[in-house]
Amino acid sequence: MKKTFKILLTLGLAAAVLFAVMGLSGCSPRRHPSSDPAIGTELEIQIRQDFADLYGRPIRDVSIWRYYGTFNDASVVIMPVIAMHGMTWIETVAGIMFFTPCSVIPIRVWRAGEFYTLTEAYDNGWLTVDNLIIIANKNNEFWYGFGFDFR
Repeated sequence: MKKTFKILLTLGLAAAVLFAVMGLSGCSPRRHPSSDPAIGTELEIQIRQDFADLYGRPIRDVSIWRYYGTFNDASVVIMPVIAMHGMTWIETVAGIMFFTPCSVIPIRVWRAGEFYTLTEAYDNGWLTVDNLIIIANKNNEFWYGFGFDFR
């Protein structure tokens, strides 16, 4: 399993460098963002409202680009603040690298009205390594059209 994480890390860094060097790092996911019916309307509205309150924006201007699931009452989403090009966001948790082509579109964890990083959610025990693997695969599929088989 350690070898798989090293391969993921190498592939992730290579992809990030390739996108940055070739100018392909736009902030558009592979598929157009849309509401995920799995999130449920009530949860989606609550997360969007908390995000709008955090950034002082009207809720109509806030969207959830991707919902990765809820694990131990912690919902994992991508919610852009603004669109910027050419800066990659990277976070490594438990040896698993997560990246998006935009620094202002990190993966966020929402729990009980507050937003956290993946690292904070993992350190607090809300996300396990198995959860992180699921999220990493969904994230790679969302942005780049492919996932990694960690098992």
